[in-house]
Amino acid sequence: MGQYWKLINLDKRQTYGGWGKLGGCLFDWSPGLLETSLSTTAEKLPDCDSLIFPFKPGELFEKAYRSPLPNLPLEMIHEIYSNAEDLADLICLGMTCQFLWEVARGHIYRRVAAVVAIGDRIICVGDYLRNEDIPDNLLTPEEKVEFTSPNPDDDGDFTLYSYPFDHEFPPQLRHDSHSEVPWFLLQHRRTNSPVSLRRQLSTPAPTQLSVLRNLSRHQYVRESALIAWREGAQAEIKGTENVGFGEIVFSRICLSSDPSVSMSYDGDIHRGVWAGDRFDLVSSETEWLEGLGEDSGWTDVSDEVLKEVEAIWRSGYPYY
Repeated sequence: MGQYWKLINLDKRQTYGGWGKLGGCLFDWSPGLLETSLSTTAEKLPDCDSLIFPFKPGELFEKAYRSPLPNLPLEMIHEIYSNAEDLADLICLGMTCQFLWEVARGHIYRRVAAVVAIGDRIICVGDYLRNEDIPDNLLTPEEKVEFTSPNPDDDGDFTLYSYPFDHEFPPQLRHDSHSEVPWFLLQHRRTNSPVSLRRQLSTPAPTQLSVLRNLSRHQYVRESALIAWREGAQAEIKGTENVGFGEIVFSRICLSSDPSVSMSYDGDIHRGVWAGDRFDLVSSETEWLEGLGEDSGWTDVSDEVLKEVEAIWRSGYPYY
């Protein structure tokens, strides 16, 4: 019968319902519902200078902690900071001299930003997922016990897919067996869908473009890059005129043990690099980008992500 998929908000313990096969739901309007759920922008964190002060550590530290460490290549120092597991160790190392503190500030800021991020963890789980294939850092120890422990009322293995999450969307927007709208009808109403109409009627001005942020990895995708790609691709690749942030997120958060995705795409979409990450949308691309400092820690992955999306749409649309 093939593998079926379910979109889950781990933090809210909610599911958006069963979405059928990946080769169907990825290419219809369904991911736009995910985009709607990401529309709330997180509160803006103060800039690095306001939060991690650029002060000079002081003469005591300069004399007591002289070492050849500042003479190492800058890339190596960044690597040392990146691998420091304890925030206190990172701070103490940075305070040993002015140079190391300036390098450390960006790393400290990223750690703090990760703690205060309010985006929810989103994942799309296949029903062929085995518990042993769930990444170690995806669930807390308590969640792993709760979501994957044997259930006496379940006939088969109890997995993240079978956990009884609450439904978030009303029945008419869900694609499970209890949906009021048959799944086969939803598949053939793509061009008349609410999301397609919303995108057609709400072409934003350049100052209103958004930024999709992966709060877990400090990566972002610019809507200006998405629009430019879409304009160039839609004449050649069917279906790309409706690709938005929902499709981008959806294509990178799938997780299963089995590569059965009802698509001809041969990449590892079933082991999504963003599975279980936190996301939000920033409403003003220009303003947000202008506010980034040199050591902001954010990485623009627009080109990388859109290259992967193009490969998926070239090989996999439509497959149902």
